[in-house]
Order: sequence, then C-alpha cells, then structure tokens
Amino acid sequence: MTNHREPPDQARVTPATDRDPAAEAFARAATLFGLKPEDYGRVFTAQGTAYRLVGINLASCQHAIEAVRLSDGQRFAFANTGFPSLLAEQGEAR
Repeated sequence: MTNHREPPDQARVTPATDRDPAAEAFARAATLFGLKPEDYGRVFTAQGTAYRLVGINLASCQHAIEAVRLSDGQRFAFANTGFPSLLAEQGEAR
C-alpha cells in the first residue's frame, strides 16, 4: 500500500467564492433593526433622493443604517427609528 502525500512545498489553492462579506454582516444584524436580510442592496427614496441600502454600523447607537446615494455614491447614515416603516411604505421593489 502506498502512502500518497502532497509535497510540503506545494501550496493549496482555495477556489474563489461568490460570498459577499458585507451582505453576510448585514444579514446577521438586520433583524436587530427591524430589517430583513434580503433588504441588503435595496433601493429606496428619502426626501426625493434615491439610495441603496449597503450596511449596518453596529457601533452607532442612533444612525446605524448605512446607504449610498445613487447619484454620486456618497455614503450616508440613517436613523434607526422609523427606517423599517420607510421601506415598508415603498413596498418590496428593489
């Protein structure tokens, strides 16, 4: 019987995955703020401006909801209170 081992000088290659760490972090924290994991990446409108929901900042007590303005990519923090109802009013569209 032959004992087959890889030579120690050969590195193993880990295949790339489609994992999105930001989406995974959002999914873990979403329910703490009345959101659903599938809300990640959702487009919504606030005061006539379109934003994309991109994260949750757990270090922020009052403005943990993070979004980017679609027109220029600038990042904004939204108040935790009332945000789930804002999304609910706008329906399930992305």
